[in-house]
Amino acid sequence: MEGTSTSYSSIPVVFSKLPIDTNTQKHFSKNVTIEIPYDKLDLVLEQPVDFESLRANGFDVKKMFQDQGWLGYFDILNGPVYTQLVKEFWK
Repeated sequence: MEGTSTSYSSIPVVFSKLPIDTNTQKHFSKNVTIEIPYDKLDLVLEQPVDFESLRANGFDVKKMFQDQGWLGYFDILNGPVYTQLVKEFWK
């Protein structure tokens, strides 16, 4: 096979004929912010996993997670939200 040479391109044949989009950067917004007064900023606090709501809707899965030792994790997820800290972050 000395006389045979194979040329491979790093670009797959499927993509070799696609045009390059040189206008993409024009579509990105830069430095766009929303000014919301601190006292008008309201946080929506929800429980990511609400076992009682799930049970009421026919999905009693709390025991399954309890048996696997996951309730501590859900306690963290459903734990406190530091609203002042979150508001300061978005200020």
